[in-house]
Amino acid sequence: MEGKRMGRALLYLFLFSACHAQEALLLAPALPAEDINATIARIEALSVSGHLKEARSILSECLKKEPDMIRPHLLYAKFLYWDAKPILAKEAIEPYKMYDKELYEKIYTAWAVTMLKKEKTPRSKIEFIRTLMPSVQEGYDVRWKAIESYIRIKQFKKALSLTKALVRKYPQSREAQERLATLLFWNGQFQNSLHQYITLQKQYGNHYKKQIRQLKIIVHKRPAHKVRPKKSAPDIAQKTQKKHPAKHMAGAGIHHASFSDKRYKDETYYIEATLPINTYTLYIKAQHTDRYGLKDSKISGEFYPKMPEPYWGYLSFSFTPQADFFSKESLGWHQFYGYKQWQFGLGYEWGAYKSENIGLLSGEYSYYFTDSLYGRQAFYYVPSNHSWALLSELKYQTPQHLEWHITYTVSASNEKKEASNLLGKTDKKHIELGGEHPLYQNYTIGMKLGKEWLKSEYQNKYRRSYFDLSLRYRW
Repeated sequence: MEGKRMGRALLYLFLFSACHAQEALLLAPALPAEDINATIARIEALSVSGHLKEARSILSECLKKEPDMIRPHLLYAKFLYWDAKPILAKEAIEPYKMYDKELYEKIYTAWAVTMLKKEKTPRSKIEFIRTLMPSVQEGYDVRWKAIESYIRIKQFKKALSLTKALVRKYPQSREAQERLATLLFWNGQFQNSLHQYITLQKQYGNHYKKQIRQLKIIVHKRPAHKVRPKKSAPDIAQKTQKKHPAKHMAGAGIHHASFSDKRYKDETYYIEATLPINTYTLYIKAQHTDRYGLKDSKISGEFYPKMPEPYWGYLSFSFTPQADFFSKESLGWHQFYGYKQWQFGLGYEWGAYKSENIGLLSGEYSYYFTDSLYGRQAFYYVPSNHSWALLSELKYQTPQHLEWHITYTVSASNEKKEASNLLGKTDKKHIELGGEHPLYQNYTIGMKLGKEWLKSEYQNKYRRSYFDLSLRYRW
């Protein structure tokens, strides 16, 4: 009788492996508990065909009847691993790890990645990785986490060393090759970075033109200097006070900047307009900026709803279709309250960059010495990277569009590097003189002159000088 049962079980196994006739095995009657191999074969067949609930039920009974057998415990750990429960899977397989080293390493790796996510700081992640098995430390996922952690604590040389090893072990990984090119750039190895980007372009097509163009400029023109990254956090030092615009306005202007170290061109052309819409007002601006050897076209604006006195506010927004250094899109609200000769304001602006979103908080107050002359101070802060700016301004403004102002700003801006969570600090002092003067009929001409003194991680002190010239027509 026993021989017949074994023959039938072997027949079912043959049909399953040779012809994939899984359902034939599923319909077979349950085998006795003492025949553990056939029972496990049935459990595996059920799991492969998607009958996981039934497979687990049989496995549970098997573990109760045969608690000392090894294969059911290994299968139980595998089920937990498939269910994306690596912590429980590691606990289940730990006593039996010597019996299936390949399965144990898979579970151990998944457990390590899960535990890494629980670590809050880059340094704690690095310390945890050091406690792992060497083979797991060298695995792709864990090695990638280590590289990201070293980048965040600004140990670029260590991150570069680990990335080179990752590329050697996984030469087909495009992601690893791109990270290598970026880290070579951050370590000042511009020629090697250029070579890596050219290699990537040959392998994957023309997706790296901007990086190659930027590096060729550096290598051939300024090989001894590091440059600012092409994409930065919002320039929080450039915020100016907004007042509810009136009637219609159309204008155009140019903004041109030059650097003391003769770096990239920085030039913007723009058109702007103010449009009343019923009881609301819309200000819209379209600009094209050539900066860092790259070009962005951006649309931005402000929408002013009608609010009861003494409140007023506006909704700010922007959209950059193919952003390189501006945010892809931004949205913010700015609320003000007037009390006697004082005005107080709070604001929040959200910007979406390629690799992360950045929120900008602002708080300010103004004091009106007369109806036309006032002083203002504003503080801006980015919680995610601790950038900040303090702006002080004295401004004279009349209803006839005669205006002048002087603004002084100090700031510490943490700029966003491409393809990572790294921030590079730039300290800045900035002074601006500007004004607007009526011309004949309804035209006005505006001019701003500014100078910035900057110090960044990439080179010593340098200066940025600029002018902004605009012409507006109001009716």
